[in-house]
Amino acid sequence: MTSLPKDSSVCQPKTEDGKNIILPHKELVLSNHLAATLKLDKGDTLLVEVVDMRDGITLNIQVVDIVAHYIGIVAYMDYDVMQESS
Repeated sequence: MTSLPKDSSVCQPKTEDGKNIILPHKELVLSNHLAATLKLDKGDTLLVEVVDMRDGITLNIQVVDIVAHYIGIVAYMDYDVMQESS
């Protein structure tokens, strides 16, 4: 899971025609490889367990977009939402 600030210039998921995707609040954008591996489509819900030093938190998060990503398998989420969840 990659959490990105809204104004990230280092890493920005893009549509197939190269436009930046604004990460939606409390929803996920998946790489095409991760979506295929997990057999997920837009509109599906993914159960995500946030694991840190405390007890894990489980979230049901909707997949709102699937993007081409050529290195690795990635799930993008808004940074502020991820910080609220952990």
